Amino acid sequence: MGDQHLKVNYQIGKTVGCGGFCKVKLATHIPTGEQVAIKIFDKQALIEEDGEESLAKLLEENNVLGRMRNDHVVQLYEVIDTADIMYIVMEYASGGELFDYIIAHGHLEEYEACSILHQILHSLEYVHRHNVVHRDLKPENLLLDKERMIKLIDFGLADEMKDGRRLEGLEHGGSPSYLAPEVIIDDEDVPIDYAVDIWSLGVVLYALLAGALPFSGETVEDEDGCPEEDLNSLFQAIVTGEYTVPDFVSEDAKELLDGMLTADPTERLTAPQIRETRWYQRFIDGDDEAGASEKAAEVIRPEILEEMKQTTKYDTAEVRRFIEEGNFSAGTAHYALLCKKRDRAAPNERHQPVKADKSGAADGANGAQVAASFRIGEPIAAQYSHRTVSAQVQHRQGTVSHAHLKDAEEALVEIEATLGEMGIKWKKNGVMDIMCTDENRGIVFELRIDDIEAGADAESTHKLRVNRIQGDIWEYKQLTRQLLTACTKSLALHHITNDETSVE
Repeated sequence: MGDQHLKVNYQIGKTVGCGGFCKVKLATHIPTGEQVAIKIFDKQALIEEDGEESLAKLLEENNVLGRMRNDHVVQLYEVIDTADIMYIVMEYASGGELFDYIIAHGHLEEYEACSILHQILHSLEYVHRHNVVHRDLKPENLLLDKERMIKLIDFGLADEMKDGRRLEGLEHGGSPSYLAPEVIIDDEDVPIDYAVDIWSLGVVLYALLAGALPFSGETVEDEDGCPEEDLNSLFQAIVTGEYTVPDFVSEDAKELLDGMLTADPTERLTAPQIRETRWYQRFIDGDDEAGASEKAAEVIRPEILEEMKQTTKYDTAEVRRFIEEGNFSAGTAHYALLCKKRDRAAPNERHQPVKADKSGAADGANGAQVAASFRIGEPIAAQYSHRTVSAQVQHRQGTVSHAHLKDAEEALVEIEATLGEMGIKWKKNGVMDIMCTDENRGIVFELRIDDIEAGADAESTHKLRVNRIQGDIWEYKQLTRQLLTACTKSLALHHITNDETSVE
């Protein structure tokens, strides 16, 4: 039944991500024509590897995500459960992962980094107000939609805070580079709670501003002779809490980082305190800052239900009841996607009211309205209009996002030869589209050569684009930089700099 429903209602497209036991596919909801992302889990493989409790955790993740109704948290539409496969239908964010956006820019200008910080903080405040700690905040779990609005995803490690409980430590902590010191030390006298998300947010903010991570471990070789990061030295660096910030980062931003990356969780900045800092306030009109976006109870849209009644076989009374109860079904998915389609056609007509939170602050019914209030003062805009920091200054690792080239075929020959020399397996998906796999590091990425529109670049006729599909983001960054810098004959590289690079 589930497989048949999937075939009738969704047209499955390309793979946009993959993990241990799942793939994420781009799909189209056939009745409405809306794009969605479908997370496809192999239940049997998951159970065989991690036991029955792993499936229970997956169901719990769906339940948590289903309760989240915030413009900066990805929306769950429907779960299609079959004997062997679970299909989780979610909102599609076409802008990809925040990490890839950082890679494409080297690092971000401070006004843009601040705008992104606002949105992530809005999502965290919302999640925390619902007694949930995310526990895996990182650039891979922050997506961008086509308007460059943030969408928080992946609640697989989320924990609920009940009666002031202390969360578990390292074993359930999340990604190593983003772990808070208290999670690593796991001292019973030190609380593990919402503050772990603030620490991770501080690491994300550092990555936005510097294009690298604040803490790193020594590079060692694994049993196959491949380089990897030593976790013990990484954890030591995190617990010690010593890090350096590039000189081009402003003093106000450094002060905020210090407050977020404070080892003692009881002394770490809280979300309200972050909003009061000079840097956070520097790039906005404080009168327009509305705090976390908390959607009011769903206002049922009778015109949408009437359209469904006329054009579908769904019992609209049942759809209404499911919406009110917060349940998910094919009918509620159809309703939500139809609402999204109608709102895009008439963006000024919204059907969700504004309400006040417990503090008395008015909550924007649409988180995008909060983000839209983000404004840059004229002096700051003028300052940044002539800066080219993101293209000129890098942290010690440097970065590559793309390359311009004149002869696509020549570049392809050199790239394929270099991939072979590096031991990276590859196969062609098209004439100018290559899927690459470094099995030792578990990294999968795509290389694609596109035409450039006439006049876009007098010296180039094609652009090489590099997109990560799977694998550790910082290892991927080093790998692709090594690959493209080795192709010296055919590529004119962009976004590669030396440590000595400076800005006038």
